Amino acid sequence: MKKLIKFALVVSFLFSFCGLSYAEAELPPYFKVVTLEMQISDAAEIVNKALTDGGFEILGDYHPESKPGLYVVAYTRNDLQQICLKKDDRGILASILKIGFIEKDGKVEVSMINPMYIFYAYLGDDADKYHKELQNIDSDIKASLSNVGKQFTPFGGSEEA
Repeated sequence: MKKLIKFALVVSFLFSFCGLSYAEAELPPYFKVVTLEMQISDAAEIVNKALTDGGFEILGDYHPESKPGLYVVAYTRNDLQQICLKKDDRGILASILKIGFIEKDGKVEVSMINPMYIFYAYLGDDADKYHKELQNIDSDIKASLSNVGKQFTPFGGSEEA
């Protein structure tokens, strides 16, 4: 029992020392959106259209490490930028969200950074001030992408599937 109490105290200390809230520790960093049977360029086109139709702006895209089987789309929205600009230091980094694509064996796995995870990571306690607005943005992203896939399975960290 003493070991369990010591462990709990150490974990609590680390979370407070690192500036992590309990909510952050419970959020998975990524969601798997869907697996599609198509080329990566076609999958990206479908996702880009879903995001822009949902009111999001595509900021850019790239192939990580110049690998054709990996692709990332970065996107944002004006209301998200306005919230993030209110946070000094790294707040603006929370306004850039990403969708990832991995192509192998004729299939493309589409995943996304969990918006709420990013909001709490970069906005810290300020995320609580704008929780309703940020939650609406999170819901709008998922609604936009639900035309592409409705899986939204958490993975990454301790939630890895």
